[in-house]
Amino acid sequence: MLLTLFAGWGSWSWGTKTLNLQDSGNVMSGSKYALCATLAPYGAVSLKSNIPFTLDGILGLYIHSTGGATTSSNTSFSLGDLELQFESSAPSSYTISRSYTLSELLNRQGWIDGKSPDTMLHNIESNGWESLKVQMGGFAPSGTDSAKYDRITLGSCLQRFDLCTGKTVPDIYLCLDKLVMVSGG
Repeated sequence: MLLTLFAGWGSWSWGTKTLNLQDSGNVMSGSKYALCATLAPYGAVSLKSNIPFTLDGILGLYIHSTGGATTSSNTSFSLGDLELQFESSAPSSYTISRSYTLSELLNRQGWIDGKSPDTMLHNIESNGWESLKVQMGGFAPSGTDSAKYDRITLGSCLQRFDLCTGKTVPDIYLCLDKLVMVSGG
């Protein structure tokens, strides 16, 4: 079932113990609400747009979490292991982009902003809000330059099964706010 979250976007999420728009508590200053979820192991927040988009733009959002491991180990999955990917749900051209982990995205962001990725990840995990700007072009699979996507998915064990195999995958609580996408079409 498609849950309408805000104009033009709905939830196609799975494996969520909670998924709601919070109007207090975890909301950033200046915001009315934040999208918050508790992901069960192998769960994901997947947001579907009613307007398809290409990957020639930028996705911006703020993210925060509370609890959970911030660093991977041989036995446990961490917040930084969450993967972001884009998907097309059009049956005639179903496409899934490459995925990048939150740690990989923060590493790129930190390099640009002059911040330590570990510090940024720790801030997110400690109930702080951290800005994330993602160049979507790096996600496009070879030969799919003109593909249209309609979903943004952030979850555990989407494509990088090596991050999950033989590890304990905990519930992960996170919130997203001020999600903005600028795309060429």
